[in-house]
Amino acid sequence: MSRLQACDALLRKGSVYSARDEIRMGLLALARKLDQLAGPSNTAGQRKSAIRKSMPHESALQHALRELDECNYANSADLPTALQTFSDLVPQACLNHPWAADLWYAMGKTYERELEYSPKQLDILRLQSVECYKVALRVAPSRGYIANQLGYSYLHTGSLEDASKALKQALDAGPTPYSWRNLAELYRRRGAMREARLADEQAEFLLTERKP
Repeated sequence: MSRLQACDALLRKGSVYSARDEIRMGLLALARKLDQLAGPSNTAGQRKSAIRKSMPHESALQHALRELDECNYANSADLPTALQTFSDLVPQACLNHPWAADLWYAMGKTYERELEYSPKQLDILRLQSVECYKVALRVAPSRGYIANQLGYSYLHTGSLEDASKALKQALDAGPTPYSWRNLAELYRRRGAMREARLADEQAEFLLTERKP
């Protein structure tokens, strides 16, 4: 997808905001296509909690992105609500379309890259990247690279139990040197040095196998 390629190229240059805009436009194009394929819905008489599920896909996406952006300005007490609203809206915005997984994953990478330039926003940017990886993995639970990146992010937030679950999912999808290395780091943080050494050995073994 051209948007993903453009995002990757911009991230390599350090242009995180332009990279994020590429992903927004990709998501918007997907939401509009879904709206074109769907007929109009009648929300009259529905409860407010049900209206979100019948919102036009583009409207749901715009709302979801707004909630994600608001995290930069919300106080700590309001953050969980903003993130939960974002998570609730994503399924309606993208209908679990497989393209959405790669787009949300790339969105998470933009927040992660921004950490290099905005260390004072570290906690917020980590939360934003984690939420993007979570919704991407929800769309495509068998994509190990997404689970691995989520596990890596959880390691950096200190959420070791969540990291363990994500890394197990990554390994179940197909072990890679990167997932084994992240698992080794998880073991080290738990003080399980023997298990960490074994995980590092697995990573080295897979790297050796890849060499021509």
